Amino acid sequence: LDTLRSPAVSSHRRDGISMHHEHAARARATLVALAVAGALFSAACTGGAGVVDPGKALAKGREFYAAGDYDKARLEFRNALQAAPDDAEARYENGRVAERQGNLREALKFYESALEANPDHVGARASLARMYVFAAQPERAMELVRPGLEKQPDDATLLTIRSSARAQLRDVPGAFQDAERAYALDPKAEAAVIQLAALFLANARSDRARELLEKGAADLPESEDVRVTLAQLY
Repeated sequence: LDTLRSPAVSSHRRDGISMHHEHAARARATLVALAVAGALFSAACTGGAGVVDPGKALAKGREFYAAGDYDKARLEFRNALQAAPDDAEARYENGRVAERQGNLREALKFYESALEANPDHVGARASLARMYVFAAQPERAMELVRPGLEKQPDDATLLTIRSSARAQLRDVPGAFQDAERAYALDPKAEAAVIQLAALFLANARSDRARELLEKGAADLPESEDVRVTLAQLY
């Protein structure tokens, strides 16, 4: 018992424990290094599979959206959002496809969050304001477009939306002023053509509306909305 308690034996046992811990730590470090090296090697072999580039996902999503494949577009936009949850563009594109698929509440939330991330995002501001026009809330739409037009007074999209809001508020001169200016700025903007034509129709100027829509149909042969609006005049 005295021998076990002697300073020499205690020191020897402490040294043994210390060496054991040191070997264990080295083993753990080796395992971690091997795991990291394996992961890097796997990524190099697969070209970084599993890592989503938000920019590439957005680009692919826009291609699918333009082709009318909204399910695939939605998947790509969600991938982009997962990779970059604070990105205003990813939020906006998710709003666009949600609106196209009829998920209006979801679209509204995405547009609002896109504006929170970037108050200067014109697309999100215009889309959100347009939704309020469709919901017959012109005052809210006017509030939304105001800061955008203060910074970009020649934005045809924002002017067209304000024209619609003013028409709902029965400000006919103001509605015409915005619509005509938007059309002058971008005569091939589908929404500007339809809005100005709608104002002509509402004010007993069907001949002018028909002339405008016929030109719009020629300039925008792929626009179904322009063709449908024109067909209603015959």
